[in-house]
Amino acid sequence: MINCRILLVDDDPLVRKTLKNILESRTFKVAQAESAVKAREILKTQNFDILITDHQMPGLSGEELIVLSLRDHPDLLCILISGNRMTSTLKLSDRVCFLEKPFGIEDILEKINSYSFKQTKDR
Repeated sequence: MINCRILLVDDDPLVRKTLKNILESRTFKVAQAESAVKAREILKTQNFDILITDHQMPGLSGEELIVLSLRDHPDLLCILISGNRMTSTLKLSDRVCFLEKPFGIEDILEKINSYSFKQTKDR
């Protein structure tokens, strides 16, 4: 997906830095936030194609962030990542998917590419 803008949200700076570097090396434009609250602020002023967020974070969870974000940005693809087996009330759809840690970059790229294919097909 060319010119794809990604907002990456994780309270672990090492995870953020690693994922940001990998995604940028694949030509994605990546902004990052250390919390769901900070991500909400960023989403008020910038547009993104994809939200990648950790599930468990202080304050708002990644799941709560996704629910709130989809209200204002219904076309946003949301990828919820977690190191723990998740029990979520979040409904899976073509806009929301889960990835369990540990995962490979190919796992995220597969989710992004399937979204890109759907967007192209819908046009």
